[in-house]
Amino acid sequence: MQSQLKTEQSSRGSLIESELNARKAGKLIKEIQELLKPHGVNAEAVANAFGEILFETSIDRMRESMEEFRAYMLGTVIWKIFGEGSSPWIYPQTRSGNEVPVDLLVAAHLAWKNAMSLAARQGVDSAAAAEAFVNAAHATADRIVREELHKKAEAQLALWLDADAKVSQRQQWTHPGRMFTAAGAGKIRANIEFWNRQCKRLARGGPRVRGAIVL
Repeated sequence: MQSQLKTEQSSRGSLIESELNARKAGKLIKEIQELLKPHGVNAEAVANAFGEILFETSIDRMRESMEEFRAYMLGTVIWKIFGEGSSPWIYPQTRSGNEVPVDLLVAAHLAWKNAMSLAARQGVDSAAAAEAFVNAAHATADRIVREELHKKAEAQLALWLDADAKVSQRQQWTHPGRMFTAAGAGKIRANIEFWNRQCKRLARGGPRVRGAIVL
């Protein structure tokens, strides 16, 4: 009796897990379809590639977190469609934790054949070429993110410099949810110093912005 009950519970658990995995897969297929639509990829191509990958994917991979599973499936679908399974697989997230843009992944896989031809002419073996290729894609992604952050940091610095100029002339300056006067000059200067440091760090190629606006 107990053995039968355990079997039924196990069967029910497997059905629930299968249903959850199916929902996860369906949601992800739609997301990838939207991401690849600008590159001329139709829904059928995405669904077919997704199905092939799932067939080849281990159960443990399916049990990963949604974020990890999404990164794996996105990278592999793009690899299958644009790299035709021959280019190096590029994980869509760098070691710094930055997401590799879909446009960059697609362009990288499309450029692989030319890169291999160049490597062969230069006498570079395929393994070394593949490693350099993946590293270059990740380095480019990190640079794109760093440049975007640098622009945002410069915009914040300009914002607080404007605040300092207005307050020094005894004018009021409003930040969403807060109004600053001469009494708040110290906090404004703290923000100027903070964003100035971030601008310098990002200009040197440093890590992402850390900390928060001092209000």
